[in-house]
Amino acid sequence: MEELMGCDVVLLCGISGSGKTTLARRLAGRGFEHLSLDGIMWDEFGDFAPEEFVNYRDRAESLLTDRLRQAVASGKRAVVDATLCKRAKRDAYRALVASLGASCCLVYCHADEATLRERLRRRNVSPGREAAVVTDEMLDKFLAGFQPPMDDESHVDATSLLREPYTSE
Repeated sequence: MEELMGCDVVLLCGISGSGKTTLARRLAGRGFEHLSLDGIMWDEFGDFAPEEFVNYRDRAESLLTDRLRQAVASGKRAVVDATLCKRAKRDAYRALVASLGASCCLVYCHADEATLRERLRRRNVSPGREAAVVTDEMLDKFLAGFQPPMDDESHVDATSLLREPYTSE
């Protein structure tokens, strides 16, 4: 976790169920403002049907970037909890953070397909602010379309970070 403490903004990327929110909560315990796309969607649109996700995503992402700008402008460190499933989207967030004069780190959260499906089945029983329902069909689309960070895209693998014992300092 120490390698992230020098970053102004931590960008989390990974498919739903890969551990992004767990890691974001740990960073929030270390002083980062937790900016969650799922949380924004819940706050703005409530408990909507999964098929409506695409109708709300753009508005929620706009709110997320507004909140990121506000956090950086006020001198806060922030963790962006969103899938950031495409290289172009991660590049856009990195460019935004750089334009704000802040530094960022990208963290790649991942798990095998069976683990993702099991986590999402458990999570779908009790959806909430930071736990949107993800159907098997949605997960299939996410798996097919996700672009993991490549070697030329500087990133930290979350596997070791998620294994660290949790302590808020």
